[in-house]
Amino acid sequence: MTGQKYEIANMTNTRKGANSAMEPIHSTRPRGAAFLAGIVGLALLAPSPAQAHFLWLKAGQQGARPEVRAFLSETPEPDDAALLRVIEKAKISERGRTLSWKKETDTFLVGLGDASPAWVDGDCDLGYMSRNGTSFLLLYTARAQFAPSKAADPATDATGLRLRLVTREGKVPAVLVLFNGKPQAGVGLKSLVGSDAAECKSDDHGLAELPDVASGKAGLLAKYVEPASGTRDGKPYTEIRHYATLTVATASPTAAAPGASPTAVAQARKLATMPEAVNSFGGAVCGDWLYVYSGHTGETHKYHRGMTSTHFRRFNLRDCRTWEELPAGPSLQGVTLLAHRGALYRVGGMTARNEPGKPADLVSTASFARFDPETKTWTELTPLPAPRSTHDAVVVGDLLYVIGGWNMPGGEASNSEFLEDALVIDLTRPSAGWQPLPKPPFQRRALAVAERGGKIYAVGGLEDEGSVVRRVDIYDPATRTWSRGPDIPGGKIQGFAPSAFSVSGELYVSGSDGTIQRLSPAGDRWELAGQLAVPRMTHRLLPGIDGDVLAVGGTASRKSVDSIESLVVATH
Repeated sequence: MTGQKYEIANMTNTRKGANSAMEPIHSTRPRGAAFLAGIVGLALLAPSPAQAHFLWLKAGQQGARPEVRAFLSETPEPDDAALLRVIEKAKISERGRTLSWKKETDTFLVGLGDASPAWVDGDCDLGYMSRNGTSFLLLYTARAQFAPSKAADPATDATGLRLRLVTREGKVPAVLVLFNGKPQAGVGLKSLVGSDAAECKSDDHGLAELPDVASGKAGLLAKYVEPASGTRDGKPYTEIRHYATLTVATASPTAAAPGASPTAVAQARKLATMPEAVNSFGGAVCGDWLYVYSGHTGETHKYHRGMTSTHFRRFNLRDCRTWEELPAGPSLQGVTLLAHRGALYRVGGMTARNEPGKPADLVSTASFARFDPETKTWTELTPLPAPRSTHDAVVVGDLLYVIGGWNMPGGEASNSEFLEDALVIDLTRPSAGWQPLPKPPFQRRALAVAERGGKIYAVGGLEDEGSVVRRVDIYDPATRTWSRGPDIPGGKIQGFAPSAFSVSGELYVSGSDGTIQRLSPAGDRWELAGQLAVPRMTHRLLPGIDGDVLAVGGTASRKSVDSIESLVVATH
């Protein structure tokens, strides 16, 4: 995009019903116009309509401390670092006190000092605009809130369009919409979770019950058109267009009893964008690098040769910028990749042999191979006893364990056989081959496998008869016995294709609702530890190099995800 200029794009609407919906910003081709008051415009460069960009303050946690990041984006997740120039002159404040900020990769980090604010506000005046015969002022406000408040604060909410999460006696928290300090009915609201959106209006009291917003799972966008005439820089306008956003750093609804105030939890931040959106891939962290092997790139449940990535890449977790292409083996999905003593191990996987438009021809592989990051070479090792895919694996000591999965012999998935066995191999002498474990008390695929305290946890998955389960089974290598653990919390779909990993001795699991759950010290329950910005499944939850947890790729709204998120959580 070097050398291109942008302009504020069309956001027009008729006066009637102007506050009832969020119309998109339509892109326009560059006309060589000068920047408006030094502000870069908002439109994308495609000729087709694109979603609008707004000022967001993202509420989260950095360890045990609150954190706020500011950016301009379509959703509550930064998407284009170049657009930070639009909000360089925005005012960020906490109860009227101006806060400093510093520019980072794709956000501004707000300086909170030693404060633990209830909320942080942002204001950005984009000035005079004229579109489709209507002249107006464009004003953005944003709020990052850390807990619900009891009532509106006139000193804070006296000007412009403001959103506030408030408590109500005997009821769940609700969003209060205020304009110039007074509750405003009929304001169009859009709740945004990843690429999904739900719309509603504020009621006669200016209130809206939005559980996903109150839980921190969704960001909120509001629009209000004020019929006000005046002049700006000698130019007349007939209305003022107000856009307000809200994010909340709170626990999920499942973490608190109904009507109770949510508890603050850690919020993930976007670390990087992947070269391609991918899910059901092999992922591992080895040294200072995150490795991503192949995977599925298309829409969920659609498979052909062109939908399997041909790439093997690694990402530098020190500079958080460098991607390096590596020699790839076979193109696979439903594959596992593990790190051990400076090497990487690839286990099993599935490939689609059919061309686009042809009947599915899906086949699992028994391949087991080692990659040397120093020489960048692959070595084939003793293959699995039978082909296997959509399994998971974990290394404990020098032993690599493989659990779950199925064998796809070719043709449609209905021909596949769920596998009954679990396997182990000694990585110090892989030529000795695979050994069977005591038979697991389940047959599941699309599960997660991880280790804590020397024990192996098999989390969630899909059973042979098609049922998704949130069940947890535990294998103890010392006694060679299986036992039951606590089911992971959440809805049923939470158990399909989750991901789990042990970081700093703590076991974390991430499912489709975007929450990150941590096993309690006693191992008898799961505790809410954090929230992803983009809920996802068929992703990989991996250990970062700074004690953080990484959520990589995956699927959201039936499409592959290209973001890597980092979450720093407080340990027990």
